[in-house]
Amino acid sequence: MHSDGPHLHSTSTTGLQLTRIRVDAGRLRVRVAGEVDLATAGELRDALDVALDGLTGTVLEVDLEDVRFLDSSGVLVLLTAHARAAGQDCPLVVSNAQSGVLRVLEITGVSAMLIGD
Repeated sequence: MHSDGPHLHSTSTTGLQLTRIRVDAGRLRVRVAGEVDLATAGELRDALDVALDGLTGTVLEVDLEDVRFLDSSGVLVLLTAHARAAGQDCPLVVSNAQSGVLRVLEITGVSAMLIGD
């Protein structure tokens, strides 16, 4: 990831794109685009770890609008980050999950925990 003013953006060789945006004082958004699977889950994990470093009292929103595919390794990354965020008083919420990704979150039983308002 490289700094671009208040935005951080990363495009990997695997095609996963991650953009970090400070929405306001109380919300930080990480936009994810591409496919989150075994090959790219580590990149998402690293991006969420960086976003959470030193963060307290701020909502961390993971925007999945442009995610075409999410497998169990991606779900595990989201759950791990959710637990870490909770320990830092930073609610982690998933937003804009499209039907296929939403279905994975529902089947795995984590949608109620992760989906934001």
